[in-house]
Amino acid sequence: MKLKILETKRADDREKLKEMERLRAELEQGSLAKQKLVNSLKQAQKENTDLKAILKNGESVKNKLESKYAEAMEQLEMITLDKEVAEEKVEALQVEIDKLREKLEELELDNEVLKQENGSLILFFLN
Repeated sequence: MKLKILETKRADDREKLKEMERLRAELEQGSLAKQKLVNSLKQAQKENTDLKAILKNGESVKNKLESKYAEAMEQLEMITLDKEVAEEKVEALQVEIDKLREKLEELELDNEVLKQENGSLILFFLN
């Protein structure tokens, strides 16, 4: 009977050892899984940090480009205004040129008339 009890105890101990080995293997697998997860987390955190830096740089570039765009638009507006003023001056000068041409034509006509009158007077006095 003692032998039977000892055999039973021994069989229970073997079962407990098997269970302990199984639990140890699970624990080891859990530790490996945990280490993989920790490594994955570290890699994800590094990628997140890198992406934040890239985003910050991108935002800085965007802000600079927006500023340059605003400056360019302001310059374009000033150039457009200058062009409009220049076109108005050209129109005013063209009107002035047209008036001066008319005046020149009148003066040339008057000069021609005076030459003819002068020629007639000279002939009158010479005869």
